[in-house]
Amino acid sequence: MKHAIKIKALLSAAVITLLSLAVLCADAPEPAPGDVLKLSDTYFRSTTPDFASELDRQAWKTLEGVYIKDGPPASLGTLKLSNTIWGQDYVDFGPETLSVSYRDGEWYFKGAGVTEVMCITAISKDGKSFYTENDWYPLTFSVDGEYLFIEGYDMRFYKATGPDCYMRFLKKYAAEHGL
Repeated sequence: MKHAIKIKALLSAAVITLLSLAVLCADAPEPAPGDVLKLSDTYFRSTTPDFASELDRQAWKTLEGVYIKDGPPASLGTLKLSNTIWGQDYVDFGPETLSVSYRDGEWYFKGAGVTEVMCITAISKDGKSFYTENDWYPLTFSVDGEYLFIEGYDMRFYKATGPDCYMRFLKKYAAEHGL
């Protein structure tokens, strides 16, 4: 009988300990936009990848980033911080999101559930047009201010963030809404 009481007490203590650990290990809630902006200097990293070519180095700051079709969203929605090469930043703005990234000597163009690997073959003299090739066809990306255009597709994408515009969308949204 004494052993049964001791075992029951040990099991109760173990359950309480496990529940406490579960609470501590649970996903922390996303920080509020104002808190993220206050901490943004500690989130920022001024690192750059190792580039396979001079063209990649020239294109990286301008081209790499997260883009939103047509323009910035009207609301924050559910944004998630993620680690990027330039620091923690918001990278998912919903189904109309496009990203251009450089990893391990290759460029990745992601959007609409598809990822394509491409390489930069040339850059215009003004540094605003990037000529690329992938396994199927060439693409030309043109940058005009905050927008990226894909030639031949009559589409424009707002650059929400990237190494040259860290937390751009969140900073603009906070300024416009007094956060």
